[in-house]
Amino acid sequence: MLFHGRTARAAVVGLCCSVVMVGPLLADPVSPAAPAAPGEQAPGDQNPDEIFERAERLEGQSHEHLTQGELPKAIAALKAANACRMPLLGADHWGVRTAALQVKALEELQALPAAKREAAVSALAKWESAAREFDPSQGMVGLTDLGKCCDVLCRTLGDDSVLTARARIHLAELQTGARRSAEARLTAGAVNAQTVKLLGKNHPWYAFSLSLMATADGQLGQWDAARKEAALALRANEHLWGEDTPPCGMNYLTLAWVDINRRDFDAARRHSENALYALAESKEQDPANYALAKAHLAHALSELGKTEDAKKEYISLVSYCDEQEGVPGELERDICRRYVDLLNQLGNEQDRKAIEERLARLPMSDETVVR
Repeated sequence: MLFHGRTARAAVVGLCCSVVMVGPLLADPVSPAAPAAPGEQAPGDQNPDEIFERAERLEGQSHEHLTQGELPKAIAALKAANACRMPLLGADHWGVRTAALQVKALEELQALPAAKREAAVSALAKWESAAREFDPSQGMVGLTDLGKCCDVLCRTLGDDSVLTARARIHLAELQTGARRSAEARLTAGAVNAQTVKLLGKNHPWYAFSLSLMATADGQLGQWDAARKEAALALRANEHLWGEDTPPCGMNYLTLAWVDINRRDFDAARRHSENALYALAESKEQDPANYALAKAHLAHALSELGKTEDAKKEYISLVSYCDEQEGVPGELERDICRRYVDLLNQLGNEQDRKAIEERLARLPMSDETVVR
């Protein structure tokens, strides 16, 4: 889908572990449409929120029609969704532009000769169905099948179609979350090139594909490449959403993770502090990444020899984990282990035993995936 609500949110699709520290929890590939300007009213004094909600419903209907191979109905629903948004966002908004290109691509499929049209519609329907029905609990087999559907779609429609770019960005996110790093790097790199060609760099798919490339390269131990890609993603998101916004916070989080693994702990400290500032407004909706930023900061301070400052961060972090249900168990276990190491270093026996007892009470595996 093109839109996912009204505020930039993070969807946790899996913990990306690194050699030294847990990696970033992945963010949505496409941030939402910008709200109407203050005081701006929708046509007929309608509530802008209601208009966006209606547009999302229509867009969802379009995708449902695609799973059934009902191309004319899918086109009509997507056109109607875009018509809802255009008066509020303008024709130049990335979401409106992308939807318009998607409508154009679907209309071009509709105009193909019968045999080619049937092959294209079938490939698109199989992809839509597979993406809709995919369950991470299916493991590698389910993700492999989804990748095969994406490959067929890309071979059928080609790299000049925005429809294949949309499929690839979704697949790359899932591959990265599942730590299929080499595959994710290839998929994200392909959609990055597609986005530049079809939509330009002023688009969330460009920024998000760079973020996925950075995470995949980090998982592969290519830390210098990961740092460059994360920095480019940060610049792109600053241009899209403004400085110190949650999408930028996610990029700072990646940079902190990368610099910890590069053992540049002073840079990791700065990036962690920037991440905390940028993610503060969304910490209730996204406690996992906020906790991860605090964990990176505590770890960097400890490595820099600022042990008392690190202890304060760990105390605050443990309290935050108590307050928030959305911090994954794997992350909390990592936090406790590192806090125990610091308390050993400080010779604080009483606190160390308390945290060890806490660690022993934590489940050994996460029962659910936080989203």
